[in-house]
Amino acid sequence: MKSIGKANGHNSRRVHKFRAWVHQEMLNVMSINWATEEVTVTWDGHEHGQTYSLSECILMEYTGLDDKSGHEIYEGDIVYDSEWERNAQVLYPVVTHGYPRFVLDWCRTHKDFWDGTHVEVIGNIYQNPELL
Repeated sequence: MKSIGKANGHNSRRVHKFRAWVHQEMLNVMSINWATEEVTVTWDGHEHGQTYSLSECILMEYTGLDDKSGHEIYEGDIVYDSEWERNAQVLYPVVTHGYPRFVLDWCRTHKDFWDGTHVEVIGNIYQNPELL
């Protein structure tokens, strides 16, 4: 998966990076074979991966942005927005004019974010649904 270019302090190209929820575990995606519908995942600290059928995995894409602590923000993450003082779910990443952003869902109201400077990843919808 490719590195991100920077322009004016922002990411100028989208990184296609994923993680996967597989059998009640959040795993790092090493590769996706769309032709055979297989996903190879790994656990933190492990070099070798395990391959699963795409149907066994819920994929979550990296938004291209990091939170205020430097943690990568993925689809399905739950973030705390200090500006709005509330928790919200990251719905999906978007690229506008070459710059990554992400959309949050607050009680059926969507809000776009161009950076993660005032949000903090506090969990995700699979492991921490009680945070919503």
